[in-house]
Formats: sequence, C-alpha cells, structure tokens
Amino acid sequence: MNSVAAEVGPPFSFTFSTPGPRVVSTIPKDGVKGVKEGKPFFYIFDQPVKPESVGKLLSVTTPKDAPAPSARPVTQEELDKLNKDRAEEKKLSSDNLVAVHFPAWKPDTTYTVKLGKGLA
Repeated sequence: MNSVAAEVGPPFSFTFSTPGPRVVSTIPKDGVKGVKEGKPFFYIFDQPVKPESVGKLLSVTTPKDAPAPSARPVTQEELDKLNKDRAEEKKLSSDNLVAVHFPAWKPDTTYTVKLGKGLA
C-alpha cells in the first residue's frame, strides 16, 4: 500500500468577536410624558439578556434623590399586552425584553435612567 503525505503548511487560526447586546428601543419611547406611577418600562434588546445583568448597570441620573430602579424578567401577561397588536413577524421575545420598575415616582418630575456599559 502506498502512502501519500500532503503538506498542509503552517497552522491556521483566525480570531473574531461578537457584539454585545444593545438597546434597540424602549416602551414607552424616550421622552414620553405622563407615565403612570407604578407602571414598568421596558428595554428591548437586539439579543437575549439576563435581567439581573441589566439591573446591575441601571442608575438614575436625575433627580439626584430618586430611588434606584430594579430590573426583572417580563411577565407573560406583560408580553401578551406588548404583542397584542403586533404582526407575527414583529412580535417581541421575552428573552430580549427587560422590565424596569421604580419603587416610587414623584409627580411632575422628569427622570433620566442610564444603562451603563458592560452588558454581556
């Protein structure tokens, strides 16, 4: 039996990286007025995220004395409401949604919520 040796050359490797999650939208939209106290708002991401990771990066920049918001998974009831009037191909996934809740809001106050860098 004959054996043929082929020369492959030097080892080959390549490196690549994937983007981290990014916010594609919020519900309600940025800048909306008249948000009712006790209602959560939602971050919509371009890929699945863990709510606990989001919660660690949330802060309120105004007003200064505002309580810290918390992040949690979206409930099935919330998801159903958010998707109620959406076409099938536009339906939101609970994996890409995070609900954000404030313990208490002051009337006639503008809040600025910041999601810091480092979400993986």
